Amino acid sequence: MAGSDYIPMSKIIAPKPLGITREELQSRMPKGSSAKITDEIIALLNSMEDDTGLDQGLLEEQFLSNLHLIENTTFKKLIAAVKFVNLKRFMENKDAYSIVFREKYNRLIAEGRDVNNYVSMYNRSPLIVEIEKKTILPAHLEYSKTRHNMIMRLESLANGVCANGGKVSPMVQATAASKLLDQLAIPAEHTVNLNFGLTDKAVSVQERLIEQLNTMTEKQYNELISGADLNDVQQLGINVIDTETV
Repeated sequence: MAGSDYIPMSKIIAPKPLGITREELQSRMPKGSSAKITDEIIALLNSMEDDTGLDQGLLEEQFLSNLHLIENTTFKKLIAAVKFVNLKRFMENKDAYSIVFREKYNRLIAEGRDVNNYVSMYNRSPLIVEIEKKTILPAHLEYSKTRHNMIMRLESLANGVCANGGKVSPMVQATAASKLLDQLAIPAEHTVNLNFGLTDKAVSVQERLIEQLNTMTEKQYNELISGADLNDVQQLGINVIDTETV
């Protein structure tokens, strides 16, 4: 469909070019941060894919989402940590370390040192632990805000409005409306299995308690029949079962 109001879909949702600019990084910095952004830092950020073989967009997203950690570290250390955490998803920690810290790794090997100790210490460092906490989160939770923004974008497109305020074609509107309905559809029924009641171990303990109570009652009854003093009979007890492990 031709016309002055027609805007191609490729111009409505254009992919963000890879690479972090100084301006973008500055805008994402934590408020009050004194970390200095240099050309070297920008170059390091934009060569993460070349250094690791991993997707540049993924590494950029990981770096920016962990930028709040810059208050307690440096840009270089944060970049290295992001690369290490993502590399070790696909290889042994030692191999990931050898890629991120290539010169140091080679020097340690040449000096005959035990590299495994250095790798283990780095893997347990606070910076690595903090970054890994975020990678454990499911994507639908970590990027819930992004998902919400995308749904709002689809709503705008379905109403005929693109990002710059112009109009979109009826075909784009129909496509966006269809995608929006898919995203907002009521989830299909799921079967959830819930276990109610006591566990087998708890039932076993309960049965033993009942058995011992019956034994105590019978013993007290026999003592009373034989003429024992009531106060003495009341002192008769049972063996207490440790229920902490139930």
